[in-house]
Amino acid sequence: MDKKRVIIELPLDLSEKVEPFGPIDSTVTVVNNKVQIALLNKEKEPLLKNWWILLPTVLMTIVFIVMNYGRKNIALAGDNSIASYVITIGVILSFVLFTYFFVLGKKGKIHSNTQDIYWRNFPSILISLGLIIVVVLLVVFNVVEKIFLGVTFDLFTASTIFAIIIGVLSYLVIMVAIKITPSTLINMLMLIAIGGVGIAMLTNSEQQWWLTNLSYLGSNFATSSWRFNLTLILAAFIMIALIDFLFEAIFKVQPRSNQLRFMKFLLVMMAIFLGNVGVFPYNESAISRELHNVFAQGLVFWVLILMGTARWLLPVVDKEFLRLTNIMAGLLVIITILFMVVRYLSLTAFEIMAFVVAFSWLLLLLQKLIQLSNYGSQTYSVTIEVTE
Repeated sequence: MDKKRVIIELPLDLSEKVEPFGPIDSTVTVVNNKVQIALLNKEKEPLLKNWWILLPTVLMTIVFIVMNYGRKNIALAGDNSIASYVITIGVILSFVLFTYFFVLGKKGKIHSNTQDIYWRNFPSILISLGLIIVVVLLVVFNVVEKIFLGVTFDLFTASTIFAIIIGVLSYLVIMVAIKITPSTLINMLMLIAIGGVGIAMLTNSEQQWWLTNLSYLGSNFATSSWRFNLTLILAAFIMIALIDFLFEAIFKVQPRSNQLRFMKFLLVMMAIFLGNVGVFPYNESAISRELHNVFAQGLVFWVLILMGTARWLLPVVDKEFLRLTNIMAGLLVIITILFMVVRYLSLTAFEIMAFVVAFSWLLLLLQKLIQLSNYGSQTYSVTIEVTE
C-alpha cells in the first residue's frame, strides 16, 4: 500500500495524553466520514494485574479450608454450606476490595474513573454493591440447589468450587471499582430496584400481597418488609450518586445553565421522595402511613414535572426522545384514568403499571444525560498537514 507522510499538530493537553505511549503503532477507522485513531502500545501496563485476583482468592480459600477442616461432606446450600461461606466471605471481601481499589483510584495510584465520584456517594455505592452480590448469589445457589437436590462435596471439591466463585467475584468487583461509569451506576440502579422489589414479591406471594397494594410489601404485615424498604432507600442513594456523577460531567462540556440546575434539582427531589417512601412504610402508625402517602404521591408529582419540562430543560433534544416521552406520558394519563375514573384497574395494577412506565422513562432520561455529558470521550481540534 502506498503511503504519505502526515504531520499532525495536537493541542498541549492532548499531546500530554499521547506522549506516555511513546513510539506507537495505531489503527485508523473511518466511520461516517469520521476518522478514529486508536493508540496501541505493546508495553502498556495491563489494566488489571493477576495477583490482584489470585492473592485474595488464595487467602480466602485457605480460610475456607481451615474453617471446614475435618468435614467429610459439605452441602452446596443451606446452613454451614458452600453457599453460606461464599455469601459471607464474598461480601466482606467485596467490601474490602472495592474500598481498596476505589481509594487507590481516588489517589491516582491506578488508572480508574473513581476520581469523578464524590466521597459522599461512596457508602451508598458500596452498600448497594454488597446487596446486589447477596441477591445474585442467593438466586444462583437457589437455582443450582434445586437442580442438584441434596448434593454434598468433600473438602477438596468444595474448596475448588469456593475458590472459583471467589476468584470470579474478586475479578468483577475490582473491575467495577476501576471502571465505574454512569452506565455502571444505572445498571446497579436497575438491579437494586427490579431485584429488590421482585424478591419482596416472591417472598410474600403466599400472603397474596397483590390483593392489597404494592405498599403492603413494605408494611409490618409483610414477610421481611425491611428488604423492600431498604431497596427503595438504596435505590435513592444510587440515584443521587448517579445524578451527581452525571451533572458534574455535563457541566464540564455544557454551561451551568438554570435549566440544567433545575433538572438536577427535580431528579434529586425525585430520589429523596423515593427513599422516604421506604423510610416511612405503610404501617399501623398513622404518622408513618400519612408520610408514606405524601412521599408516594409526591414521587408521581416530580416524575410528571420532569416529563413535562424535559424538552425545555435539556440543551439538546432529539425527536425520538420527545416522541417516547409523549407516548409514556400518555400511557400514564390513560392508566390514571382507568384507575381513578373508570375504576377498571385495581390499586395494585395501577401502582405496578405506573412504576414500570415511570421507571422506564427515567432510565431513558438517564441515558440521554450520559449522551449529553459526552462521558468517556473528548473532541479536539487538530491541524493535519500532508507532506509530499
